[in-house]
Amino acid sequence: MAKKPHTPPTSKQNLMNFSVLGDSASAFILLSRIPVFWFRFEPSKTPDFTRSLWAFPLVGMIIGAGAGCILLPTIQTFLPPIGAAILALGFIGIITGAMHEDGLADLADGFGGGQTEADKSRIMHDSHIGSYGVLALILVSLFRGTLFLAISSLFNDGVMLVLFMAITLAAARAQIIYQLCLFPISSHAKLGAMLSRPALIIVITGTALWAIPFFYLFPLLPALGASCGALIVSLLIGHLAKRQISGLSGDVMGASIIGAEIGFMTLFYAMSTNGFTG
Repeated sequence: MAKKPHTPPTSKQNLMNFSVLGDSASAFILLSRIPVFWFRFEPSKTPDFTRSLWAFPLVGMIIGAGAGCILLPTIQTFLPPIGAAILALGFIGIITGAMHEDGLADLADGFGGGQTEADKSRIMHDSHIGSYGVLALILVSLFRGTLFLAISSLFNDGVMLVLFMAITLAAARAQIIYQLCLFPISSHAKLGAMLSRPALIIVITGTALWAIPFFYLFPLLPALGASCGALIVSLLIGHLAKRQISGLSGDVMGASIIGAEIGFMTLFYAMSTNGFTG
């Protein structure tokens, strides 16, 4: 008897199979090295990463809260502030497997060194790192460390610092949801090919996870500026990727997370220190 052809699940079927624990586990598996001990997948089923997009900000919250704890003033009494910033940056890299930094380096090498779309894609999938990638990692890491220092100087309350870092990394990972709504997946993508356009409820849920606490806890204008900063950077990277390799890939989305994080913190700091606190 002939087997029926396999058809991918529809968005409606995905929502019917919704599982908070399962989707959260899928998100942590994809975006971090944090052990998933609270959920066991059935051998016949694989994680549905598109359905788990709503939980991407949850991963960012956990990682960001850890980085925020390292930046606390009590830690900085034992270390120079720059040392705390470096440790926080290292913590994020270790807990994520440095996959976003790898994506940034690959994007810089591919877009900077390739001539054709095929060349760019081949360079991005090469395990070696080139001069563009090294330069991008050095400059971006220095700037991120500087931002960590600047942000930590804004808060006298350690709890608010930890919350801000948690929301920052959550908002940065939420940008992947918005990119997938607006840009196609590149035909050259490998890891990125596991994702597709999310349903509206996933977009709303993923946004609510970081936006509601952010706008409730922090001043309106800096919060608006930070949100716009993250979105603008992620959309610019998505537009660039569409022109360079015809769409998104895992490397592009990894680089977008770091870019969105930078845009978020930069605009929040700039508006907070220039009187935009309404």
